[in-house]
Amino acid sequence: MINTLSGTVIDISNNEITLEVNSVGYQVFVPQRLALSLKQNTSITMYLYTHVREDLLQLYGFTDKADKQIFMQLLSVSGVGAKTALSILGKSAASEIAAAISNADVEYFSQIPGIGKKSAQRIIVDLKPKLGAAKELDLVDQAEYSQTQLALKSLGFSSQEAKEALAKIINKDKLSESELIKQALRQLGK
Repeated sequence: MINTLSGTVIDISNNEITLEVNSVGYQVFVPQRLALSLKQNTSITMYLYTHVREDLLQLYGFTDKADKQIFMQLLSVSGVGAKTALSILGKSAASEIAAAISNADVEYFSQIPGIGKKSAQRIIVDLKPKLGAAKELDLVDQAEYSQTQLALKSLGFSSQEAKEALAKIINKDKLSESELIKQALRQLGK
């Protein structure tokens, strides 16, 4: 397998570059945020992941070893392919992805095209033991409280703060939405 390549960037498109090494141009798929930061005719060294299928051979490149490692861990999750893992890394760096996994932030992954709530939960459940856990994952469907969470977010609270406040409210099933918001604001005001 090819582990690293050092060469000159001769072409850049949405999420791929052409890296020229000794007069050979290699097509390397990269996270979009990396593609946006690169300039043509600059020399770089890339850490590569070689993706092989029976009908395909692709190179995925990263300028940071941590990005490559989280990419490979994402590939270990059932249902997450190379393109999905690359789009996750296109949103943010490995440290932010690891923090989202540790904090069980389903919403973080759900915002990425092609990843629904179930896939986001699978990523967190599969990778949390490998990356360490800061908070427990709430696998309960919170759809019935989503309007209340949106209202709290519009008031400047984070999704996590809204979820924690709602979790502390006793008998929330018997309260109206306006009463839920009042109770949550009291919790958040403590």
